[in-house]
Amino acid sequence: MSLKILAVTGRIGSGKNSVEDYLRDKYEYKIINMADVLRQMAKEEGCGLDRQSLQNLRKKYGNTFLAEKTVKIIEGLNDNKIVIGSMRRPEDFLIPKQKFNDNIKLIVIEARKDVRFQRIKKRGREGDPKTIKEFETQEKKDEEIFEFKKIFSYADYVIDNNGTLDDLHKQIDKIMREKKMNIILIGPQGSGKGTQAKMISEKYSIPHISTGDLFRDAIKRGTALGAKAEKYINQGILVPDEIVINLVKERISKHDCKTGFILDGFPRTLSQAKMLDSIVKINCVLNININDSVSIARLSSRRQCRKCGEIYGKEVKPKIEGRCDKCKSELYQRDDDKPEAIKKRLEIYHRQTIPVLKYYKSVVHDINGKQTVEKIFEEIFGILE
Repeated sequence: MSLKILAVTGRIGSGKNSVEDYLRDKYEYKIINMADVLRQMAKEEGCGLDRQSLQNLRKKYGNTFLAEKTVKIIEGLNDNKIVIGSMRRPEDFLIPKQKFNDNIKLIVIEARKDVRFQRIKKRGREGDPKTIKEFETQEKKDEEIFEFKKIFSYADYVIDNNGTLDDLHKQIDKIMREKKMNIILIGPQGSGKGTQAKMISEKYSIPHISTGDLFRDAIKRGTALGAKAEKYINQGILVPDEIVINLVKERISKHDCKTGFILDGFPRTLSQAKMLDSIVKINCVLNININDSVSIARLSSRRQCRKCGEIYGKEVKPKIEGRCDKCKSELYQRDDDKPEAIKKRLEIYHRQTIPVLKYYKSVVHDINGKQTVEKIFEEIFGILE
């Protein structure tokens, strides 16, 4: 799946131009180079094209002007695959990011200082540093003026360019092949969502996120959202959508969700789905289907350890009847696992879930949940691949 807009940055000699050239030649991306945009502005203003004149021009218009002009140029193009080059200041990325959201990704090119210096020496172009002293002076100026460390913190991908050109190309190819896996896992009680979520998470190295875990973590950390959620939970009242969506938003903004995540237990309602859609694009909805009789049979056979909370049932039976394998404590049946309670939960599930499935119908995949755990995962694997 090709990304729509890529932003490329790196220190002097890191190999930014090589990355841009490869994206242009192999993947047919159009290059919008911010340095070229600035030089064109200088020509229109009748300014010089030397480094000091360009810095003065940027100072005249402010740090955001160049990024805003670049965004306007992109909006005026029909091309849907664009690379923004020479992105150096934090504003250069943040302004396009605000405009294009998930359609823009930042690639940072890293290389050791000695490797970059050797590359600069080989270029021989007018204006390139020729000595270690000049190179280090350039490094210091770039760090002070362009705040590379700050812009690097926004990286979606980091490429190690200390090796050969072939190594560089392989890393770019890996990024271009990468699929974004923002997954919602849906299924009635007893469908085995938790088991499948764990298997998907391990296979694709993306986090399994459940709202229950989010509540517990936020409460444990003593966050403001956790305190708000705890008040409702302690009263036995559903936590309001606004709190839940903010917890989800906070969680999926973390670095381990860069390539995707699995949402389990959210969204439960159409209103939650719409709120989620306003902050992130969902690529796939996996709907594990079982009929109510199977759900009731599975859950009513479920037993939980009173001490450690371990759960047993039709799929996983204790070695000793009525006793936990881990701590040997008594197993019991929870009230919400009794047939009448299960029926009420299923009624609510069907009423709330049908509108959610209709909302995501273009990316919904129905899965036969009556199969073995292995067969279900095999079906899911086929969909994701």
